[in-house]
Amino acid sequence: MILIDDAKIDWERLMSQKLTLGIISNEYRDEKNDKDTATQLDGIKHLIDHIQDSAVASGIYSEDEIFGRLDDKEKSIKPK
Repeated sequence: MILIDDAKIDWERLMSQKLTLGIISNEYRDEKNDKDTATQLDGIKHLIDHIQDSAVASGIYSEDEIFGRLDDKEKSIKPK
């Protein structure tokens, strides 16, 4: 088991970074036809998902604290 000091994680920034990774991944997949790079970026995004899911599962944070801080416009962008 790897322990992470979650008090040092800026959850809002992490959420935004995950969104950015999704957007960039889509660009590599769709516009640059570089599926290998897109897959690598998706792997990092999935790691962030796991960290977020673990934070909620710990009971210390709510889903809203971990996933719900972006405004509606940002939430409407759904990376593939």
